[in-house]
Amino acid sequence: MNQVSVKFNCQINNDNDISEGFQVIPVALFGIDVKQCEEFYRQLPALLIEGGVFDEKYEAMLYRVEGSLCLDHLHKIDEWAGFPISAWPEEIVWEILIALATISYPDVSLIESLLTLDGLDASRLSHWLHILTNVYPIYDKDACAGLRKLGLVCPYEVTDMASYGLYVSLIEGIKEYAPATALPEYSLPRQRLIQLGLAAWAKKN
Repeated sequence: MNQVSVKFNCQINNDNDISEGFQVIPVALFGIDVKQCEEFYRQLPALLIEGGVFDEKYEAMLYRVEGSLCLDHLHKIDEWAGFPISAWPEEIVWEILIALATISYPDVSLIESLLTLDGLDASRLSHWLHILTNVYPIYDKDACAGLRKLGLVCPYEVTDMASYGLYVSLIEGIKEYAPATALPEYSLPRQRLIQLGLAAWAKKN
């Protein structure tokens, strides 16, 4: 990820105190509200508890998809996420599976054409990608609101793949820039932790 040096007061010591210092902030986060970001990182461990980090169904889902990618994997994810199961012709199924098998993080362009298919939007696709890869974040309305609360532009438009691509880059930037003490040691994808934290942050007064 491209980076630029700017003054960013977001170092945290073992006592969770904020201290001044020069940091390297990802370009994707340029324009972020520094004070809000400091506070977000400081509260992140507690925000994760509030956001439901202990989700047994989610953790179980991470291990339900094994072996070569197939339609049954997508059905399992849909069932877990609450999406209706779609009945597509065989050629459409192959188009979907090939796109999902060839996509490379953080790019989302290879799945943009799938938005033309009935029943598919960026939210559903993001659930598939998250469980299949453990790196693409789930496209979440509340997490988008949390990013906007940090001063970042982040629309929630499930029919626009570019909006999801922006969300992916912002979540990655927040993850990359997080101080070591901000993210507790959970056996979960870090994008999941950032998503949950941002969603809980959005609901804070």
